[in-house]
Amino acid sequence: MDPRAAPKKRRPWWRLHVTTLIAVAAVGSALGYCESRRHHGVTFGPNASLDYQAAEYGWPLGCLDEFTMIDRGPLPSLGLESETVRVPGVTAAVSLQSDASAAFFDLAAVAVMLLSTLAACEAWRRRRLPWWQFDLKSLFVLIAIGAIVATAYSNNIPIPWCRSDLHPKGQTIYRCGLQNTAWEPTPWYITVPMLFGIGCIVFASSGAAVNVSTAVWRLARSIGVSRRERAAS
Repeated sequence: MDPRAAPKKRRPWWRLHVTTLIAVAAVGSALGYCESRRHHGVTFGPNASLDYQAAEYGWPLGCLDEFTMIDRGPLPSLGLESETVRVPGVTAAVSLQSDASAAFFDLAAVAVMLLSTLAACEAWRRRRLPWWQFDLKSLFVLIAIGAIVATAYSNNIPIPWCRSDLHPKGQTIYRCGLQNTAWEPTPWYITVPMLFGIGCIVFASSGAAVNVSTAVWRLARSIGVSRRERAAS
């Protein structure tokens, strides 16, 4: 018997591939960047020497808002007499306000993305084909996942139930939470692993839905067969 024809030994579930660990590390690093990134908001002030700057942290929703008061000092006059001008740009006070519901949503999103990346990469590596080869089914699955991720990235996703004092009408996820404003784009080396992680969420959730529906169908079928056998007997 040819040893190459022997069936491949099944890999234990707890033994992960190196590529899976690399993918999880890349997605986790991108998540850490997005969670700790400071999104600049509006700047307003009651007068010319006092400014209030608003910013927020969090992904995909803003769960921590930061308000900074900057005292820029009196403006120098155009008169002949000299005046003492204070150093501009001195931070006078910083206040933080958190949103518990948005923080819980962000924590759940991080956990789901990491677990989905782990499950999707392992499912892909444990196929009968090598990881770099595609069959017709895999090609269709990847095209569908790409279409869903591109649609989510191109549209805004409203979250009306996540309301707080700062967001009384709820929040909105812009470009999968990777871009709040046009002048603060996310670097490509962060966008790529984040979109990969979102694609893994789509892959893992669709696979879980298929497995659950298949299990329910088999259970209902077995119940129907047992009832027919009892009726026949």
